[in-house]
Amino acid sequence: MVIGPAWTRGEIEKPTGTKNMGTWTSLVYTPEQQARLGVDEAGNRRPSPAAPPKPAVVMSSAGAPAMMSGAMGPAWTRGEVEKPAGTKNMGSYTIAVYTAEQQARLGLDESGNKRAAAPMMCGATGPAYTRGQIEPPAATKNMGKFTIGVYTAEQQARLGVDESGNKRAAAHAAAVVSTGVPGMCGATGPAWTRGEIEKPAGTRDMGSQKILVYTGEQQARLGVDEAGRKVAAPAPAVAAAAAAPAAVLGRCGGGGPAWMRGEIEKPAGTKDRGSYKVLVYTPEQQARLGVDEQGQQSAAPAPAPTPAPAPTAAADAPGLCGGIGPAWTRGEIERPAATMSMGTYNVLVYTEEQQARLGVDEQGNRVQAARAVAAGAPA
Repeated sequence: MVIGPAWTRGEIEKPTGTKNMGTWTSLVYTPEQQARLGVDEAGNRRPSPAAPPKPAVVMSSAGAPAMMSGAMGPAWTRGEVEKPAGTKNMGSYTIAVYTAEQQARLGLDESGNKRAAAPMMCGATGPAYTRGQIEPPAATKNMGKFTIGVYTAEQQARLGVDESGNKRAAAHAAAVVSTGVPGMCGATGPAWTRGEIEKPAGTRDMGSQKILVYTGEQQARLGVDEAGRKVAAPAPAVAAAAAAPAAVLGRCGGGGPAWMRGEIEKPAGTKDRGSYKVLVYTPEQQARLGVDEQGQQSAAPAPAPTPAPAPTAAADAPGLCGGIGPAWTRGEIERPAATMSMGTYNVLVYTEEQQARLGVDEQGNRVQAARAVAAGAPA
């Protein structure tokens, strides 16, 4: 007695597809059901695919291929792996597939087949954040048919990774500091993320993203470049400074600019660097303190070609370590009584009467005795 196909007897699940037979429609198994249940569209058990020439297929006692025994669908239907979370349009039907995130985490392809371990995976079964080695991505990226987790520009800069979480090669270190060696599991981010140095206070626009950089003030104070790398002491600005004692060059042991150590007053001006501003010495401070705009001691002026200056001149010469300004600021001579316009600013200068009386030039430098006598001052 014919009682219908197997699904009507509870021996197999019901077909979920249909097929147009012209004047009527038939229930058929979808390709996904066929693959999972090992049947054709009508629900008949299919023979196994043709085996390669060798070895020969071992047959069961019933005459069916032995490898078909007990087959009941993909691994997720047997609880061996989680269910696919994505779908794929096959034209006339849709099948369940594993998303890119599931593939990366579970080590599968979209159909759920195990993949060979990817290079540099260090035996892991998913990305580093699933193993607690790095924080999880905070953004998502639309891949068309699915969405994946990606690292934001801020996370990339802080952790030294690309958007997929892979450690970046040293070639990228100029833009983003990373102490991690590519491929070394457990590598962390730049020094400031480990509390070894303060956090960068500036940003730089890289087009598609912005990264954190050290400002000019931080670079000068911490002795680093904009990426946070330690830099060597700057070269002398002038040849004459090369022969001067190390203290004259303004660093005096490092640790930041001299004003941070209380050795000189703080800069009163600022300079626009585009994305940030730095502190600089104003022209008035430069003239008064004998420094350039960065606070470095200026080279001493060249001596006059004829007789050497009087012995007291050495004490007033700009650039000697320990000098904090011209002689009048130290109470060694009276203050200049006149001003001179330098275009964008004014400087204090000695009047002709003061020059003649004190034996100095308009900047307050001692002049040679012959000139002092000619001017009417005591020899």
